[in-house]
Amino acid sequence: MELIDEEGNLLGVVNVIDALVVLLLLAVVVAGVALVTGGQDRTRDVDSAETGYATLELGQQPGYVIDNLESGDVGTLGETGQPVTVTDVYVTPLATAEDENATTTENGTNTDADSTDDAVEPIASDNAVEPHVTVRIEFETVQTGDDGPEEFRAGDETLLLGTEQRLDMGTYRTNGTVTDLSLEGQSLEIDETTTTVELEMHNVSPSVADALEEGMTETVRGTTHARIVDVEEEPAAVVLESDDGNIYERDHPRNVDVTLTVELRTQEAGTTERFRGEPVRIGSTVVLDFETLVVEGEVTAIA
Repeated sequence: MELIDEEGNLLGVVNVIDALVVLLLLAVVVAGVALVTGGQDRTRDVDSAETGYATLELGQQPGYVIDNLESGDVGTLGETGQPVTVTDVYVTPLATAEDENATTTENGTNTDADSTDDAVEPIASDNAVEPHVTVRIEFETVQTGDDGPEEFRAGDETLLLGTEQRLDMGTYRTNGTVTDLSLEGQSLEIDETTTTVELEMHNVSPSVADALEEGMTETVRGTTHARIVDVEEEPAAVVLESDDGNIYERDHPRNVDVTLTVELRTQEAGTTERFRGEPVRIGSTVVLDFETLVVEGEVTAIA
């Protein structure tokens, strides 16, 4: 029997041209597989869907957001429509001296012993402290690459640390900054402690001094963030200048200097304790909101 007969069949069975086409197709398939897999075995797929977790710093939020934000809430992330579940919520009140409702205290120097222009007056405040909110969310992510760095994706969007994402919870929307990405950890890693400080307030009017009492607390969502454990008063000093140019220091007839001993609910950040995200140090200021009274004092001692 001839190897190739007159009709072009190999061994009288398979057409030579058809056989060459089949071999060419097999070669293309093998080359394509080698290109995709890199020519080596994989212990798992290049793209593997897993459960990911992200921490979002939402910053200061109004009361209606805080009241409706709880663990277990389901929403979507960004423009991708990726479903996410809130697994942990941390709320810390945040007040600043620039708050228009905050009562500030300064070292006042009065030339008139009866003057009270620099004295601190109580101010009623509905929302002087805007709470600072941090949430932990859970979502289905794609971790790309076995040998390279982890890549977290929500839908078609890659999540990166430091980027801003929109959190749509159905009844409200808010934005937050991504500060952590990982494949484990439903809870926020926040180490809390209690730090006792002494706060000094100078030239305080009698109405404010009388309103400050031991046991007063600053509370947000049922959590106490500050508690007064002691209040001390002494007459405020005023500086007077006589007609002949001499300078005298006298006790103010009404105003007082107040020293508050306060327990603060702080968070550990390395070797520094932080209250509302700010380091607690000698010389720093702390604003306290007692609902009907907002005061600011300078830290003079840390227990």
